[in-house]
Amino acid sequence: MTTYTLGTIDHKHIHLIRQWRNEQIDILRQNKLITETEQEEYFSNIHRDNRQMLFSILEDGELVGYCGLVNLDYINRSSELSFICNTELLNAAKYDELFFYAFNELAKTAFMSLGLNRLWTETYSFRGDHLRLLKKFGMIEEGILREQVFYSGKHCDSIIHSMLRREYGNHLL
Repeated sequence: MTTYTLGTIDHKHIHLIRQWRNEQIDILRQNKLITETEQEEYFSNIHRDNRQMLFSILEDGELVGYCGLVNLDYINRSSELSFICNTELLNAAKYDELFFYAFNELAKTAFMSLGLNRLWTETYSFRGDHLRLLKKFGMIEEGILREQVFYSGKHCDSIIHSMLRREYGNHLL
């Protein structure tokens, strides 16, 4: 098993993250390519936004992905999970390992450090492997936003999954 670590997002990482986001635009709720200037502006202001906690995922000091708690709602004690990795890893055996590492670390931070009650995520229906991993992690399918996105010439559903604090740990791998 590979050893990963979470860290802060270093300025040297932001353009690689932009590249991955632009390469994977079809699986994100991003509707246009991100420019270098937009990426610089976003990351220069991120430390002022208490609704997001973003982390780099490092393997032997090299950036392989990033993840975070986004749309943090401290009043209702919930957050959306965000995760993206190096595009080359999307279909690699390592993807599952990286996914579970990131989701475990985010869940620990959310439930144990921040005292949140609910984590959620939105995934497009054509991402069968990712949906399988969400279920294996213990996320519960909560609802379907029917024909929410237009992908490859057709409308596709968006599936919402969630996990409550009391459920965390029931499905840890």
